[in-house]
Amino acid sequence: MSRSLAVVGAGISGLALAWAALRENPALKVHLFEGSSRPGGAIQSRREDELVLEGGPDSMLTDKPAGLQLCRDLGLELLIQPTNEDDRRAMVVRDGRLVPIPEGFRLLAPTRLIPFLLTPVLSPLGKLRIGLDLFLPRRRESGDETLAGFVGRRLGREALERMAQPLVGGIYGGDPERLSLQATMPRFLDMEYSHGSVIRGLLAGMRGSRQGGNRAATRAGPRYGLFVSLEGGLQTLVERLVEALPPGTLRTGLALERIEPEPGGGGWWLCSPGFTERFDAVALAMPGWAAARLSAFDPILAKRLASIRYSSSAVVNLVFQRRQIPGRLNSFGFVVPRIENRVLLACTYASVKYAGRAPEGQVILRAFSGGAGREGEVDRPPEELLEDILGDLRDLMGIRGTPLKVWSLRHERVMPQYELGHLDLIAEIQDRASRHPGLFLAGNGFRGIGIPDCVAQARQAGVRAAEYLDSLARNQGKTGKSGVCP
Repeated sequence: MSRSLAVVGAGISGLALAWAALRENPALKVHLFEGSSRPGGAIQSRREDELVLEGGPDSMLTDKPAGLQLCRDLGLELLIQPTNEDDRRAMVVRDGRLVPIPEGFRLLAPTRLIPFLLTPVLSPLGKLRIGLDLFLPRRRESGDETLAGFVGRRLGREALERMAQPLVGGIYGGDPERLSLQATMPRFLDMEYSHGSVIRGLLAGMRGSRQGGNRAATRAGPRYGLFVSLEGGLQTLVERLVEALPPGTLRTGLALERIEPEPGGGGWWLCSPGFTERFDAVALAMPGWAAARLSAFDPILAKRLASIRYSSSAVVNLVFQRRQIPGRLNSFGFVVPRIENRVLLACTYASVKYAGRAPEGQVILRAFSGGAGREGEVDRPPEELLEDILGDLRDLMGIRGTPLKVWSLRHERVMPQYELGHLDLIAEIQDRASRHPGLFLAGNGFRGIGIPDCVAQARQAGVRAAEYLDSLARNQGKTGKSGVCP
């Protein structure tokens, strides 16, 4: 008798988990449930009129190999698309102007002296304060601290407000005053411990990369050479994963209300009005708050899952005629510090970053708003938000006229906030979940938010689920007690 696995949530984590479990054991009976009308979660690409628009993430990092490996396993290697080699840099807003991020600046600190000294992004006092990092002693206390606490302590308040906050905010959509350094950027803690300085640690890392022949890792500035996408957008990955699953595996439009362990153990019941089905194991591949709703069988686990905070954001794709935008688009976009008091969080020049995304003479801008502490922007009427975003773009870029096309998406509670103590919280969740045989968890709320992180965690969970099902005693039968679900 083939054993059964239910995967709840068909975002990239759920899709990769189901695929990995079947790859480990093709004899498994796997069912993938999605409450919405489509798989893919935040990944959503629109292809029309020679345009490729991304409503969610637009890139994967190559220095985390799980995403690229999945593409290769699915036969997508020839569709992997690097960023354009020209204009691989980013800008930051300073006093209402777009200013290049200094060459060699790595999220928190500089690695090249001359560009750092010449940049107008930071004041002379701000630059001096950053330089003190070379002389300040290590932190005596051990343990976690907030990103803001670390940057303020090592590099100063101006470095936090003008550089770290917008750059890290663009990655995590979070508030540095609450983000855990250990959970988000532990390498900077390691740099302080090992080298006594963030700057010295960055320089040592670059020397090691040069000796190892990793040219991409030693390039100055944001490492855009490490980002890739897929021709046709990242939804290509979602589509190929769905195609790789056996027919009938995916079921959309079914919102489950609860899951229940079988009395006496040995299986799980999935429950929803008009739907009740038993499985040998279940994997929840969804945000913590959604998993908590299904976990009434363990109030402590549900409470821990619900305590992972998530932020909301809006992504607005705007298509313009190139002549509507004065000057050169000589970067991949810009970030906006919170102290600039703009609606915009960041803007990507999508058709500059990746070739073939727009027809000749047109430009795609991807504008972002919202994030932790600014969710109110997402709750506003769409037309008001759009008008304010256009106002910021006109002010900062000199854009004239109205866009040819607009595509807006709101992402409600999709970006987990790895706040102080996050790793301890995840350890508690995993310990609690391990008390329920046949229960597995995956998603971006645990140990990494990017596509490669999600894929890596999902593959591990899928393999563990397959191994668990293989280990079940062959004489462990179904109880058939459908009364578990009221």
